Amino acid sequence: MMDSPEVITANINYEGCEGIADRICEGDNIETYGQRVKNTEVPPWITADNETREFEEIREKRIREMRHSHVYKFVMLLSGFTNEKMEKYWTRNTGNTQTNFSTDSPFDTQTPNPKRKDQQQQKQYHDWYVNTSWADGLVYLTPTVYAHMEEAFTAITQRYDHLKNIKLWQLVESPRIRALFARMVAMCIRISSTLSGKKYNLDRTYRRVNLERQRLMNTFRHVRIEDNIVRSPGGKTMQPGLVFRKDDSNPRFAGGSSTDDIYSRMALSNRLSDMNRSKMYLN
Repeated sequence: MMDSPEVITANINYEGCEGIADRICEGDNIETYGQRVKNTEVPPWITADNETREFEEIREKRIREMRHSHVYKFVMLLSGFTNEKMEKYWTRNTGNTQTNFSTDSPFDTQTPNPKRKDQQQQKQYHDWYVNTSWADGLVYLTPTVYAHMEEAFTAITQRYDHLKNIKLWQLVESPRIRALFARMVAMCIRISSTLSGKKYNLDRTYRRVNLERQRLMNTFRHVRIEDNIVRSPGGKTMQPGLVFRKDDSNPRFAGGSSTDDIYSRMALSNRLSDMNRSKMYLN
C-alpha cells in the first residue's frame, strides 16, 4: 500500500446557478421552466384584475422564500427517506388556535346585520391567516421529527470528540452533509416505530435498521468542521460548516507478522475483533 494518504476534497460552490431557468443546482427544490403567463394566454372566461395579479405575485414570492428555507429542505429530505407525507413532520396544527364557533345565523339572509357580517369576515380572515403557512411565516416541527433530530444530534456529538462543539443548524444547513443527517434521523424514526409496537415488524427488521444506523454513524468520523461553508441567513457572509474529508482512502490495518507465534497472532486478532464489535451506536 502507498504510504502517502490521498486526500479527497469536495468543492462547495453557491454561485453560478442563480437565474438560470433551465438548470437545477445543488440545494434547489423549485424548478423554473418558463415565463409568467400573459394576459393574452389566459382563457377568455377567466378574468384577473390588477389587484388579483398583485396578490398572486406576492403569494408566489412568499412561497418561494418559504421553500428556500433550510429547515423546509431538510424536512423534504426526511419525508423522502421515511416515505411519509411531509405533513407528518411539518404542520400547522400546533401552536395556533382554531375558531370553531359560528358568527352567522340562518336569519342573516332575511335580516342583515352589519355587526354579524363584520364578525364573519374577521373569522374568515383569522382562519385564512393561521392556516396559510406563507401568510404569517410560522410552520411547526412535529414532536416526531423534533425528538429524533435531538437524538441523532446528541449521538453524533457524544461519540466523536472532533464534532462535540458543532451546532444543530450546521448539520441541517451544510451541503452534502444534511442528506446524511436526514438519513440518520430517518433511521432513528424507524427504530422508534419498531420498538413502539405500533406497526408489525419482524425482529430482523430491527437488526437491519440498526445496522444501517451504525453504518451512518461511522460515516461521521470523516466529517470535519471548516470555515466559509454555510451561507449566513442574510446571505452576506459565510459561516463555519461541515464537510466530508476522508484523509486516508487506503488505510493500513494492523496485523501480525508471519514470524510471530500463534498465541500472539490470536491475541491480536481477538483485540481487533473486540474493537470492531465495540463500535456501536453511542460508543
